[in-house]
Amino acid sequence: MTKMIVDGNFIKNNRDLVIYNYLAETKYVTAIQVKEDLEKKYGIKMTLNEVENLLEEYVILGLLSPRKGSWVWNG
Repeated sequence: MTKMIVDGNFIKNNRDLVIYNYLAETKYVTAIQVKEDLEKKYGIKMTLNEVENLLEEYVILGLLSPRKGSWVWNG
């Protein structure tokens, strides 16, 4: 995977791509960790409920597997 430095406009216009790459890079996450990291690293503000819903969407797509209180990257 190639690491890119991106500006705020890229993040704003490609939010889903940024989140996908973040999850793929992290491998193992919790909802709180995702919420805090996205806000701190990328300025993406989401509620904890929004993060949990997003993670569940990735489970449905087969990219994440749920664990007790966390998720593991399958992609």
